[in-house]
Amino acid sequence: MSSDCMGWKEELTLGVGFIDDDHRRLAELMNRVFTVSNEGGDPDSVNQAFIELVNFTWAHFSREERAMAEHGYPQRNAHKIEHLHLIEQVSHLAQQLKTENGGKMSDDLAQILCDWVTGHILSADKLFARYLRSVGAAE
Repeated sequence: MSSDCMGWKEELTLGVGFIDDDHRRLAELMNRVFTVSNEGGDPDSVNQAFIELVNFTWAHFSREERAMAEHGYPQRNAHKIEHLHLIEQVSHLAQQLKTENGGKMSDDLAQILCDWVTGHILSADKLFARYLRSVGAAE
């Protein structure tokens, strides 16, 4: 796998400022965790990078879900369930980093996580962004 777990592609840009900014930052943080864990970073550095990713992910989900509630997004509950699934995957990754791989993220797990996030952006988040634009709430 390349040094980037999640390469940014223009197709991931959805046209809603705060969502696009968050997704770019999320990709950077995911890549940082992958890079630190696979370039011999000590367990504390890997853990710190991972905590930053988790904290940012929670903040991003909170921003999206607040906007969904504020603008009456009809698919809010289904979208929130997808967020919960990602949190489950991140929890699994955290456990694997601590116990199975000595602080190193496997290529397979990194690819699964990055594919899930990319798929979520291109499906559920794309629909949400389209909805925000339709109600004049794209920033």
